Amino acid sequence: MKKLKSLFFASLAISSVFIYSSCSTDETIGDDIVDVVNPSFNFVSLDPSGLFTGDYPTTDFEVSADIPNIYVAVEAIAGSSDLKTLTIQLDGTSPDLTDLSIRDLITGNTIVSNNPLLITGDNINSFTLEIGIINDGSLDSKSLTLIVEDTEGLQETLNISFNSFEEIENSIEGVLLNRAGPVGQGGLDLDNGESTGTVSTNPTAEFGEIKDEGIDISLPNDENWKSQISAMNDAEIRTLSTSVEGYDFEAVTRIDEIVTYFDNGDALPNTNSDGEAVSNSVAIGDVFLVNRAGKVYLIEVTDVIATGSDNNDAIEFKIKH
Repeated sequence: MKKLKSLFFASLAISSVFIYSSCSTDETIGDDIVDVVNPSFNFVSLDPSGLFTGDYPTTDFEVSADIPNIYVAVEAIAGSSDLKTLTIQLDGTSPDLTDLSIRDLITGNTIVSNNPLLITGDNINSFTLEIGIINDGSLDSKSLTLIVEDTEGLQETLNISFNSFEEIENSIEGVLLNRAGPVGQGGLDLDNGESTGTVSTNPTAEFGEIKDEGIDISLPNDENWKSQISAMNDAEIRTLSTSVEGYDFEAVTRIDEIVTYFDNGDALPNTNSDGEAVSNSVAIGDVFLVNRAGKVYLIEVTDVIATGSDNNDAIEFKIKH
């Protein structure tokens, strides 16, 4: 029994020697291993060269469809290996080089656009670049993807999305005349603020979006103007929802704002003898949204002019579209 124990402990001692020797070898090899560190990659908001005076976006953003170019700025710092390339993708594909610009924000110099861009010079250690993409003006959401890669193939990726919006192009005034007045009036072209007729025999009638509801002949002349409006040419009128807070005509600058007001607007409360929706008698400050064939207008009553002795009554509007 003692002999068996001696053999066991002798074997254990020999095994321990081999195990210890193996660990020592691994640690020696381990001393030669360099930690692998990915490059760092971030959006930056300011241009250190001072040529771009605004702030670059660092999160998803919106931009006017009229802005010709969209810019973002990025900073990359090498990890354990030199920086090698920067790849730019728009909605998963490489944009045309003619639609792309790259500027070094440390030197202020423009870089010849290649995609992927080969990183050279001092930039292999770190770079701060401005990326410019031509804005095609479409309203679809787009995603910009930027990928930095080092000489060992380690990558870091940034993504940022943006939407384009249409700015209001026209802010005008228009006068809607009493439909019961002289022939050829009673309608209003909201595109240019000009008076139109309301019947098919009048060539201007096709341009009108809204019309006056005329007079109530059962009432005295000085009281018979209805001062109500309805739509024409398949347009639709809605009133500004009573749930809207903080509305300000002057502060509305985007088409999508008007569309939202229309989508959430309230139906006109009345119906005329032709089955058309009709407003109440209008008052200064009343707001309406008009949609004709997908084009939406914002109109606000600025004056209501009632003339008791004739039919020269009129409603004045501010118009945006």
